[in-house]
Formats: sequence, structure tokens, C-alpha cells
Amino acid sequence: SLLNNAIKFVATSDDATFASQVGDYFDLPVLADYYVFITMLFAIDNSSKNVIWGCYDSAVGKKLTLAVWDLEATVGQHWYDGNGFYHAPEIQPEKDLLNCRFSALNKNKLFLRLLGIPEFKRQVVYRYWQLRRSVLEPNNLIARYKAVLDALETSGALARESERWSG
Repeated sequence: SLLNNAIKFVATSDDATFASQVGDYFDLPVLADYYVFITMLFAIDNSSKNVIWGCYDSAVGKKLTLAVWDLEATVGQHWYDGNGFYHAPEIQPEKDLLNCRFSALNKNKLFLRLLGIPEFKRQVVYRYWQLRRSVLEPNNLIARYKAVLDALETSGALARESERWSG
């Protein structure tokens, strides 16, 4: 299968082969965006799992792409803490997702190998700065959070969720 072939390629190819052929197996612009995404959200639970791998259309192309799900451990939250919100010193915006003890990114062979390719690393940096001037600009991020919070409050969803799941 496509996924098995990609896993075997990542696990067994030498560095030169990996660098020259990884784009045959994966949609690299999507992976660059995903790396920016998980880094910006500090998505500790999505750095090595909570993704679904798929192919747009195997009759047309064999590149794998991913879809993310289960984002409850993002933006300083942990997936479990019996006492409520979790803001450990390791889960802070200025920290490195690769070195966070709650993240498995430092065990993600695909991203570790991709980050060893200078061209991919440059693509990630370029994409970050491109997005930083638009959707990731701080005022735009704040406005986006505010719009979502306003919609949750206006629709009554926030009150319903709080009533259902609090205590």
C-alpha cells in the first residue's frame, strides 16, 4: 500500500535517497504547513499522532497528505489533567516543540529526517514568515480567537458545553 511503502522508505532509505525522493512519497508543501501549524499551536499531541494519512487520488498521484484531528492538547493545554487546565512550564510559546517532554516530535522519524534537509527547512522558514504577515500576524490571531469565542457565546454553545461538562 502507499502508506506501507512510505513508512518503509522513511525508515530504511539513506540520507541522499531520502532527500532526493521524499517528495515522491509525501506532499511536501502540506508537510511544511503542518510543521508550522503544530509549532504555532504547540500541538504536543499532534506531533507524532492524531493525524490521518491519505492520498488525494491514487489514480492520479501517489503522494501522501495528512489531515489533523483531536486538537485538545494545543495552545498550552495538556490532554489530561484531573485538576483542570494545564499550563506546565514546558508548554509555553517560547519553548521548542522538539524538546518538550510531552511532545513526541523528537521521535517522529519523518519530520526529523525532513528537518535535516536544508531545502525543506528553508521552505518551512519561508512559509512561516509568509504566514506571519497574514494569518499568523498577532492581531489577526487575536481577532480570530475573539471571533470564535464570540460565536460560541452568541450561539449558546459555550454555556451548553460548560453546563454539560463542568463538574
